[in-house]
Amino acid sequence: MLVSQNNFTAMNATDNIASSPPPSPPHSPTSNVLRPIFDTKWHQVKKESNNPQALQIDSFANKIFQAMYALGRKLTHISSTAFNKIQKAALAGKPISTGLYLIIFLAGMALACVGVVFRMAGLARSSVTMLPANRISADKIPHQVNKELSVMTWNTALGPSIMATANNITQADDRMSNILHMIDKENPDVLCLQEVFDNKATDVLSRELRKNGYHCISSVLPQEVGLSSGLFFAVKSQPNDETQLSLDEIAVWKYTNLAIEDRLSNKGLLGVRVNITTAQGIQSVNVFNTHLQASSSTKGFSKVRLEQVKGIVDRVTEWTQGEAKPFNIICGDLNFGALPLEKNDDPAEYAEAMKILKPLVINPFEEVQDGHHGSFIDQNGQEGAVVVDYILVTPDKVETASSGKIKTKIVAVDRTYSDHKPVISSISLASLFENAPKFCG
Repeated sequence: MLVSQNNFTAMNATDNIASSPPPSPPHSPTSNVLRPIFDTKWHQVKKESNNPQALQIDSFANKIFQAMYALGRKLTHISSTAFNKIQKAALAGKPISTGLYLIIFLAGMALACVGVVFRMAGLARSSVTMLPANRISADKIPHQVNKELSVMTWNTALGPSIMATANNITQADDRMSNILHMIDKENPDVLCLQEVFDNKATDVLSRELRKNGYHCISSVLPQEVGLSSGLFFAVKSQPNDETQLSLDEIAVWKYTNLAIEDRLSNKGLLGVRVNITTAQGIQSVNVFNTHLQASSSTKGFSKVRLEQVKGIVDRVTEWTQGEAKPFNIICGDLNFGALPLEKNDDPAEYAEAMKILKPLVINPFEEVQDGHHGSFIDQNGQEGAVVVDYILVTPDKVETASSGKIKTKIVAVDRTYSDHKPVISSISLASLFENAPKFCG
């Protein structure tokens, strides 16, 4: 199996491997915009649990901090609910005695103060929430050999109400059923979501996906004042009776050069090493989920994003340094396309970004970068002509879509789902196992 040592991955000496080329020389970083935050092995997380509470690193202290934060959230929620009921009663013209009002007000304020204290103390918890899949019955596992690995990336726009209002999109609660229906319909093996900022939406996604056999990673880089990274990752533990997917290592890096309103969030890069086990053997796939700096209608941020792209190349190269032939997949909303998304964006940004990424990954979907296909839906509900959501892959594995080793599509949805469309790639398992190290026993 693969083990982690100081953020590098090396083969365990006890594994019987036919041959393995020497590791590549150390990588020299070109950018410092991604700061390491978190790196752990999945086996340190309790597995196969039906406990709905967040299971994180097996540390007693971390569990205490997590419990304190959960209690703080509950207390502040009770407080806000009480105040909302008073406000609704007043608007409805229902009489409320001064004494009852004072009791509710003082009790609510006390709960809010205690809740804030607990929530602030709970910030010492882990930077990632990891939830193992629920046990699923054998009859729910398809009895067929799946010859492809399906990967979905989607900016779901599941933000707080103020974000929904600003973006002229319906609230997260009203779109959640549509989003879950789309995920269930497409049934991806690997799921990378962006803009899952809302706490309730995070809880609902985790609960429903775990029921269907997904391991979930959420609440990446949480913060009390402002938003988390919004990154959400899920992998189906057993897509069929011939294939098993397991998590090996998880790492998180935070962008340090965010601008304008993006500074209110903790955007970064989430890396997950997934082990695929089939009759052919075991192959690791490194999946990265990210969301780059957004542009505004008055200012472009192409330079900021290009620095972030350089940071991705540095961190991915470092994290996979010990692997003989790493297979990398980078998913996410990159906020740039072959055509400028905003009038102030640099028209050459896409070409420059792909040039930076080319030693690591390529865009096999370039055939549709022609202005007739888009993954973004504007505030008027019009389909954009720009692809800003990507699934980028290791070049020597799939080359281009015309090679037949990868099939990519943009799923048609409207703004009752999100202001972005899901992008799905189906990657040939045969291409993944080509020249892969052979595991015995």
